[in-house]
Amino acid sequence: MIVARGQITISVTKDGQYPVQEFAKSTSSTVAPTSGWVKTPPACSTTEYLWMRTGVVIPPATSPASWTTVRVGAINGATGEQGEKGEIGLPGSLLRPRGEWKANTNYVNNTQYRDTIIYNGNTYSCRADHNSGSSFDVTKWTLFNELINVATQLLVAQNATIDILGTSGLFIGNLSKTQGWLMTGGSIKHNVTGLELTADGKLSLPATGAMLVGNKTFISDGKIVTDFIDVDKLAVTNLAAIKGTIAGFEIANNRIGVADSDKGGVYSGLSLYKDFIKFSESDTWVGIGTNVFPASTGMKCLARCEYTGSVSSGVALYAKFRPKEISSWYTQRAIQYDGNVFGIGRRAIFEDGYVGAAYTDIITSNIANTHTYVFTSISSTLLAIDLPGRAQLEKIGISNNTFFELRIMVTWEPGSNKWIRIRGCADGRLLMGVNVANYNLWSNGCADISGGNMFRIRYMNSHYYL
Repeated sequence: MIVARGQITISVTKDGQYPVQEFAKSTSSTVAPTSGWVKTPPACSTTEYLWMRTGVVIPPATSPASWTTVRVGAINGATGEQGEKGEIGLPGSLLRPRGEWKANTNYVNNTQYRDTIIYNGNTYSCRADHNSGSSFDVTKWTLFNELINVATQLLVAQNATIDILGTSGLFIGNLSKTQGWLMTGGSIKHNVTGLELTADGKLSLPATGAMLVGNKTFISDGKIVTDFIDVDKLAVTNLAAIKGTIAGFEIANNRIGVADSDKGGVYSGLSLYKDFIKFSESDTWVGIGTNVFPASTGMKCLARCEYTGSVSSGVALYAKFRPKEISSWYTQRAIQYDGNVFGIGRRAIFEDGYVGAAYTDIITSNIANTHTYVFTSISSTLLAIDLPGRAQLEKIGISNNTFFELRIMVTWEPGSNKWIRIRGCADGRLLMGVNVANYNLWSNGCADISGGNMFRIRYMNSHYYL
């Protein structure tokens, strides 16, 4: 069923037949003209009347076999005569197409439906309720196929050409018009989903619309359903991914890999952020970036290597540079730095010894790590440094009868007049020969050393010997 709003033009082409109409003018209001018939209405003066004749051309003829002539009025201000009262129109029931006429079938014309049928190439509407019987009874039907211009709420047409004029449209859908398609302005749009074939030839889906392919949803809410994405190689120019995974690597806001934004030592894999990159697994943590220390430390570090496992030997940082062709004028090097390497404050280097600032407890704190100390700075004019005693040494695995040597050096500072005093303890007195060294300065013995000097102290059986 086709529903039309506004004005439409229908050209009926059933079995090659087609209607024609011609116009002529005459001074008589009762006698039709015998000549002067043309395709378009001529202009009439105030004393002339406009006549129209219609007929049906049945090919191969080129003109109608007969004409029906009627006076239609006057043109250009001429006052036409009052016409006779027309027949009472058909009731406002719904036209119901029934297809080709069939024998022994009930047809109706009531307040709800008016049946239409096709018989011998013509369209008829039912005059009154009846049973068709065995033969077609023309008295029960009204010819319904010679309309040229129609303005109506409902149209039934077969083999017709329909021209949509202005803002008029066609609605194709259910009778209550709650669901269907509206064709207007060169576009076709569904009145429920909003799916539209636009006038410029584009298919437009609303934000929540869907498209089916093979009875399966292909596009839903503006996105292609993943069931339809099956590629072995995806090549894109610009990929903007907010979250997800790539080959097991998680993608999240500003990172790829596991979350470790606080740099606290999460041993769980790769973390790639915009300001640092971290590799970790089990008991190994390696990071490099603008700062790889947790913010809670208050410290800044650009590279960090940590290992807390059970392997007894290894290398935290290894650099090797050995070119096959050795230059005679340039010494190859694996690591190069420009400037001095030194310690300030509590910064220190632990190799085979301690290199850094002097503190009172520096030897007692590091005796398990090294017996060699190079003091690069002294905080006061005379700084006392304590030696560990027998009780402390035994706690770290050094037996009382073990012999070891302490090597102590103080670097020279120009213009400095600072000293270090090495002091013995109750179970580790400092002796010179058999006597307590400098007993008057310190009851457990002591020895003073200034910048640019060094000395050795030997330990044995709870005593230190100069």
